[in-house]
Amino acid sequence: MSALSVACSVAGLLTTGLELAKILAPYISALKETPRIATHVLSEIRATNVILSGLQKLFTKLSGISPNSAALIELEELIVVLTDGVLIYSELESTVGPLVASDAPDSRPAIIARLQWTRKESLLEAILVRLQGFKGSITLVLAILQTDSQIQAEEHHDRLSRNINTLLENDEGLWRRVGGLGLASEENKTSTTQDNENNKSAQAENTIGDATVAFEVIPSCPAPGGPPRSFELDLEASRVYRMAKRDTMDFSFRSSLAGSIAWSIFSGLSVSDISAVAAIALPIKPKDLSNAHRYDFGNSPWNPETTDHHLGGFSGTVTEEDLDIERSKTIIGSPSPLLRPCASSESMFFYAQGSSIMRARHNTLDMDAQVEHHNNDIILIEVNNSSRRESGKYVFTYDIGGVAVVWNLATGEELSRFISPQLTCAAWMRNGHLVLGNAKGCLIFFDPITTQHFPVTTFSGIAISAIAQAEECEYIAIGCQTGAVFIVTPPPYFAILYHAVRRPQYSFPIATLRWHRTPSLQQKTMLAVQYSNGDLRVWSMGKVYSPDNPVKTVRVLDKKGSGEDLNSHWMAWSKNGTIVQYSDSETLAWDVRTKYVTQYSIPLPEGIQGMAVYGPEARLFTIGPNDSIQQFNLRYPPTSVASVQHQLPSPPS
Repeated sequence: MSALSVACSVAGLLTTGLELAKILAPYISALKETPRIATHVLSEIRATNVILSGLQKLFTKLSGISPNSAALIELEELIVVLTDGVLIYSELESTVGPLVASDAPDSRPAIIARLQWTRKESLLEAILVRLQGFKGSITLVLAILQTDSQIQAEEHHDRLSRNINTLLENDEGLWRRVGGLGLASEENKTSTTQDNENNKSAQAENTIGDATVAFEVIPSCPAPGGPPRSFELDLEASRVYRMAKRDTMDFSFRSSLAGSIAWSIFSGLSVSDISAVAAIALPIKPKDLSNAHRYDFGNSPWNPETTDHHLGGFSGTVTEEDLDIERSKTIIGSPSPLLRPCASSESMFFYAQGSSIMRARHNTLDMDAQVEHHNNDIILIEVNNSSRRESGKYVFTYDIGGVAVVWNLATGEELSRFISPQLTCAAWMRNGHLVLGNAKGCLIFFDPITTQHFPVTTFSGIAISAIAQAEECEYIAIGCQTGAVFIVTPPPYFAILYHAVRRPQYSFPIATLRWHRTPSLQQKTMLAVQYSNGDLRVWSMGKVYSPDNPVKTVRVLDKKGSGEDLNSHWMAWSKNGTIVQYSDSETLAWDVRTKYVTQYSIPLPEGIQGMAVYGPEARLFTIGPNDSIQQFNLRYPPTSVASVQHQLPSPPS
């Protein structure tokens, strides 16, 4: 099922308005005593058509709009206004249509016609009030885009914002449909949050389809006074302690309903940030409208199956039969079973040492700090190096006890903390949120600032083993334990743009997924896919997806065979189109910039336990035996920069 784009919604609204005016005008003129409400309906429709016509002309060529004016209109605001308009016109046509289509007005008494309009007058009056509000909003949108005065544009935008906030406050159904989008008033959002909290138990479980996502935000440990003691962490993680503090803490829980989330991929984006409104979809499906035939739902690659939170398919529907085949596969090997969690920021290297995070400086590898936020062994570390918001500032860590912490890279201070069992992978998104995958085949989108979370069922029962988001576009790559790879769009509008599913009854898990950081002017981007048997492939796809330009496998770099042993397989992009691969205890650098791929070996010490790459500076970090750490310069020929063995902390007395 395809989505309704912004461009198609405007065209459909204009078509509906013209059709309504076409049937109403002769009908009203044929009546001897025209019902007042019918005249008002026709007048409002004609006035609205004029505004929609002007808006359609502007949307056909966004490049002709002043960037300053376009920057004032947020995509969230445009989505709310047009969604409201489409729903109003659907209700209006379903109400007015039967009044004029039953039979010709000259073949029945005029009093009967007036009686029918009188019966519907109260309903039509309510629709007219909403239609006038919609007309006022799109008039302001048009005025903002057409005016040459920045002062006037800002005044129009202030009025538009007030109109939208009032609309969302008075129409809970619309607020839930658009997911809040961060536009409702703070009072409305607060009351809704409190209602949700009062209706939830201490252990929050979101049920979506057949999958259950356990997720609970818990209070962060205070930073002043040094790192928290182990008994404090135990208390914070205990159910009894959390229930006792629930009434006094700022607990933020959102249900799995679409309307309960107050953020989107459009947060912070405006009309000036896009090149075509056809790529932006409204949260509307054909079954939501009585006049769906007026709209073209096939002019967009987006697939907003947001009601059930299940991913649909664009490059071919993923059927239940496909999922059953995936679930029945024999899994050979496991992704990176021997590598210790580690990561690198622009200036720091982080690695896990039991329940502690060791932080060392680049180039010298001098120990900078030991961060204590966990009471169990840490199994995941992800540094935010790619998002446009707070890039290089926060670190995500996760332990075997199911406790996750987001903390400040520089100070070690906690930002947020939550519990979610069976997480298998995590990645930072471009908007500063986290996307998490678990062993049940579910994604969780989490905002560490507000602690709001958004669980999404992907493929129930098929474990997710790797996640990555492209830095230049919104694509998210999902790798599964069955070897399947999916490229999807993020919330609130989900679509499978591409999926690669291997049909054999055996499969190798996806060990690592990494997007290449390509120049902004380049039209394509690349995704490297590392399987747990050593098979390494590079895919190419356009930054703006099109079915006419599908995803292609452009490089098959290595094929190790069965991979039935438990050797680690890992890879990462470095600088200038180079991929660093660790496979079967061998480290190679692949230059994939041209079809003539070259490779060279990176001489590393034996017994490597963990690896991380900071791509922009071509720096490789490794963990060896006895917590020895090394840094290498990956520019050819690769050279050793530093090697340090940190003293293990003595056990507590």
